[in-house]
Amino acid sequence: LGLYQWSEAVIRRVVRLWDIRGGEIVRHQVHVLVTPRVVEEARRHFNCPILEGMELENQGGTGTELNHWEKRLLEV
Repeated sequence: LGLYQWSEAVIRRVVRLWDIRGGEIVRHQVHVLVTPRVVEEARRHFNCPILEGMELENQGGTGTELNHWEKRLLEV
């Protein structure tokens, strides 16, 4: 079983500040894919020129976690 350790040029940990009910702010750490093409497409898709990349799934275990785009962002 091999393990892969990516570089900061591929995936970064980012802290998001979530404003939840009652104005409470929660810090949420996510992994973001930051390759140039992914950043370009994410910015275009979400119409956000400062988006630093695309979040990766943080749930689901070894078959899903960090292997798929974050579901809550792309569901329609």
